[in-house]
Amino acid sequence: MYTGPFTALIDRGEERGCVDLKEVDELVQALELEDEDLAALYEQLHARHIELRDDCTRADAPEAPIDDYPRQLEILNQVLQDPTIDGIAFTTGQAGAYNDIVAKAFELGIPVATFNSFDKGLLNRNQISQTGQDASAAAIGGEAMVDCILKSGAKGGTILFPNTTTMGNVEVNNRTIAAFNAAVAALKKANRLNDFKVDAGPENIGVDVDQNNLVNSTVSLIESRGDVVGAMATNAATTPALGDAVTQLKLIGKFCSFGFDLGPKMLDQIKSGALVGSLGQQPFLQGFYPIVQLYLQIDRGISAANLDTRAQLVTKDSVATVGKRFEN
Repeated sequence: MYTGPFTALIDRGEERGCVDLKEVDELVQALELEDEDLAALYEQLHARHIELRDDCTRADAPEAPIDDYPRQLEILNQVLQDPTIDGIAFTTGQAGAYNDIVAKAFELGIPVATFNSFDKGLLNRNQISQTGQDASAAAIGGEAMVDCILKSGAKGGTILFPNTTTMGNVEVNNRTIAAFNAAVAALKKANRLNDFKVDAGPENIGVDVDQNNLVNSTVSLIESRGDVVGAMATNAATTPALGDAVTQLKLIGKFCSFGFDLGPKMLDQIKSGALVGSLGQQPFLQGFYPIVQLYLQIDRGISAANLDTRAQLVTKDSVATVGKRFEN
């Protein structure tokens, strides 16, 4: 049983489910505590599943419908105050937002690894390993969508790439560009480009849909064109919204809908036919190799290295094999 200087604070934390970072700082200063005392506190918080927050009195915000970058940065800043941290790995979905995190980690001598989204302008980029798919992997989905459309016997129509373009997620925008270019190239190769209108917006990063009303805005987008035969979304928010839109419009079996990412809902949509296919981001590789990279840097002094995980196209034919445990 813990009987150190933070006993009362931990007891309050168990009642509230969290501990206020300001209270910790005040105790450390008042009692002139050492790093080992603070490390013991963090061990107790981890063991008891007590959160450390900037403001423990603040009510929890509702879960964000899409990527919540301010909350991610808040968590990363909290993590860096834990003296027991040996390394840190995170995704850089909001380009330009993580330089302060990297600067603080390097100042503390904590190695950094990134995964999933790639921020090429990240501070000390060449000293940080990246594990994830290059945005060009989305081309696999663009090609598969065109193959589906041509096999459906469609004589013409519109092909859409819905995206939350105002979010500023460079990685997602680049995926859309790659999928768009692949679709155009596949149609051109089949001598069918003139039969279809391929629309990814004026900059080819996607036709904007409302990030706060994804399903209804996707439904409206498809209905407004009147001749849409296929669409591809390129992130974990717009993809299930596309599947829901296809379901609402009763287009299952009549529409070539593809996405990017494989959450539980997307897997169900593939099984139902609401999505013909979606690209998996190789989560085993993206979750495993950043930790390997950090271990090699910490234990063996090996320089950071990158791993391109590409992507896996999952359809109704292969969806049953997704999610099986990886052994050894």
